[in-house]
Amino acid sequence: MATAASAAPSSSSPPSSLQADAVPYNSLSNIRQGGYPKEIFEKKEDQEKFACSFCRQILRDPHGAYCGHRFCASCKEAIKESKNLLCQSCLDEGCSTEESTLNPEEMYPDRGINKEMARLRAKCPNEMCVWAGLFREYIEHESNCKFQPMVCELCKEPVSRSKMDTHKRSQCSQRKIKCEHCHMDMPYAMKEQHQKECPKAPETCIQCSAKVSREKLSKHLNFECPQRSIPCPLDNCSSPLPLERFVAHLQKNTGKHLQWVMTQILELADSIESLKGGSASSGSKNITLTSRQQSASGVSDGLGVLSAKVEQLEQEIRRIMQQHPPLEGAIGGVESPSVDGTASASNAGTMEVSTERFTAMEIKVSSLEPILSVLHGEMNRCIAAVESLESRFQQEIIQTQELRRKMEQYDQSIQAVNTSVSQFEVKSRELEHRLLNLSQDQADGTLLWQIPNFSKVRADAVSGKVSNIHSRPFYTGPIGYKMCVRLYPNGDGMGKGTHLSLFFTIMRSNHDALLPWPFKQKVYFMLIDQNFKKHVVDAFRSEPTSSSFQRPTSEMNIATGCPLFVALSKLTTSGLGYLKDDTMYIRVMVETEGLDQHLKQFDPRSIPLSTNN
Repeated sequence: MATAASAAPSSSSPPSSLQADAVPYNSLSNIRQGGYPKEIFEKKEDQEKFACSFCRQILRDPHGAYCGHRFCASCKEAIKESKNLLCQSCLDEGCSTEESTLNPEEMYPDRGINKEMARLRAKCPNEMCVWAGLFREYIEHESNCKFQPMVCELCKEPVSRSKMDTHKRSQCSQRKIKCEHCHMDMPYAMKEQHQKECPKAPETCIQCSAKVSREKLSKHLNFECPQRSIPCPLDNCSSPLPLERFVAHLQKNTGKHLQWVMTQILELADSIESLKGGSASSGSKNITLTSRQQSASGVSDGLGVLSAKVEQLEQEIRRIMQQHPPLEGAIGGVESPSVDGTASASNAGTMEVSTERFTAMEIKVSSLEPILSVLHGEMNRCIAAVESLESRFQQEIIQTQELRRKMEQYDQSIQAVNTSVSQFEVKSRELEHRLLNLSQDQADGTLLWQIPNFSKVRADAVSGKVSNIHSRPFYTGPIGYKMCVRLYPNGDGMGKGTHLSLFFTIMRSNHDALLPWPFKQKVYFMLIDQNFKKHVVDAFRSEPTSSSFQRPTSEMNIATGCPLFVALSKLTTSGLGYLKDDTMYIRVMVETEGLDQHLKQFDPRSIPLSTNN
């Protein structure tokens, strides 16, 4: 019988990638979970407030860190073994890598949060355990709970403390057993394979049908089996004969076969003698080895030396040095009176030469001016072209940035549309399901729930698109409790990813004021085998102190039920019809015992008529 267990909230999202060299906590796959199960607290806000920032479970011996978050004592030790671990809660809050780095040496026992937790209401999350009380009492209860899961030291599987002896004795896959044939000790998991290989295991002879051990079967077939066939060694004597006929064959032709036997013996003796002689002669032989010497003469060829001729580059240095005498000197020569007539004539000649040189220079400068003018114009045109290209490039950069911004806006719009479409699909499916079953509401405490297209429903649950589905409401009577069932196709809580989880929910109705509270009825779950061989049945009785069974104050109470209702691998078991044509049937029944007596007081026929005085 399953214990009522609250549906566990979904696990936190994985951390974002880091650019620093620090290691986020959930990248260490070998870290042990150190906290208490979240299911000990019913309120989600308590589960989140008192969760360890490392293992995400309820704090066990809480320690505070410099960043303000809390960790279990065992998680602190795990952090100490690693280096540069980051606080995931800090990363989720947007803190920097430096602010998020944990230092176990700075952690301290948090007595305040320990006292606050001790005053909270708690319940045991172990299957079949109905204990409830204060959290300070749960710590002692956990060490004594007979339903507490313990790890089997042989198979490493979790087993409740009360079932551990039975598990080790008859259920553990690694329990020691002894082979009935060879008496070898082995784990139970190796039994099937060992039976295929055991040398003492009996095998059936294909010829005489006798039972012979596997290790002796070959000898039996070749030398002992009475039905074996034996070929006659003489050429063209006869075909292979069964043992009984072969003996008669030898007796019939005794002389011929004895002659063959004598011939074989003589040949064998000759072979032995030849082997002895061969070994003696081989000992007298001496084998001489000759060695050859190889000599090699190296021939060196003379290499010619190439002389590199250095080319003499004749640089034409045109030194146009116009050595002009100073004008002042020439003019001075004119102004200075000279007594000598030859000196005046010499100065006049010098002035004439200087004038000719200045004239030649003016001609050269005038010829260079148009060339320089053209080069200046080309340079200005190139500068203008470069400036134009730069302007166009800047405009293209601005346009590219604008296009990128619009593309990001379009991507965000597409994501928003996709999210809206997904939400619309979920709502449409719920409305379709409600409309389909609106006319099928039952008021006898039973529900037959058909779940078509189960493969798509489970695929949506695995992807996180739709984690659970609800059944249509059903009632215990015309004036009765309103209820529904919630199914997690990919499991929830401790059954996530491995089991089908099924939960029961009490809903608010118009007749709640006329019903007895808390809800005290027994609830049965049944997964129907459509081949009618082996149905899966589970049940639980309501816990009056749980808020799940009080009068609803909202649309529906917290769901309770069986997180480990049936293993997902069992759904496709060969020969069983839990899934047929991709359709599943679940039947739910609520006991109505005792409700009839309560509802009789609303029957006017059972109450005397009032008389007017």
